[in-house]
Amino acid sequence: MKLIFAGADRPIDVAREYVSTVEVENSCLFARICRSLVSNGGEDVFEQFSLWDEAGNELVPSRVLFAVPDPLHFPWDCTELSNKLLGIMETLLYEDEEARRIFEDYGSQLRGFSQRLTHQVECDYRFNVEWDMRRYLKSFGFSADRGDDLPYIDMLNMFLDFVSDVQLEKVLVFVNLKTFLGKIEFEQFLDRVFFHEMQVLLLENKVCDISYGYESKMRIDQHFLEI
Repeated sequence: MKLIFAGADRPIDVAREYVSTVEVENSCLFARICRSLVSNGGEDVFEQFSLWDEAGNELVPSRVLFAVPDPLHFPWDCTELSNKLLGIMETLLYEDEEARRIFEDYGSQLRGFSQRLTHQVECDYRFNVEWDMRRYLKSFGFSADRGDDLPYIDMLNMFLDFVSDVQLEKVLVFVNLKTFLGKIEFEQFLDRVFFHEMQVLLLENKVCDISYGYESKMRIDQHFLEI
């Protein structure tokens, strides 16, 4: 995929073979670029951009970008990821006959217990919704273990694992992620991204002179000129 900003010298390539890093030294320009990408484009963005696939077809930003503007607070509970998690678990249940039978038995027991309690009241009661795994998991707050008590790199890698598990086929856009990672931690992050074959775009406001494997870097100044 190619990301093209209006007035830029050349497109920014985003691929599964490496992490694409864009370093923007000018703070005002950096803010405009970040706000434009996080808002998924549109006519009123601060910096106009477009996305294109390898066949030359223009892509809709909201369908291909997943922004993480605050690396200290990963969007574990966003609706898109939560729905995908429930869908994945439901698929796994249908593929496991024994697990499906156990869940159905629990549903039957729950209905039986509830009906037994209604014998103590006057009105007739019933369930208006059929038992299913999605509702069960949602009711009991099923979610990924966030690793809040772990080192930051472990929590970051757990988030990448989660995104991979739910099969989010979008480009992850992180803002100033390198601020929270040392050299060794960033290498571990790169390895995890490469292992999961993810597409990742890093927007950074600081210049890093270290050359990493699995990273493709572009540095631009306030006039969109590559340095």
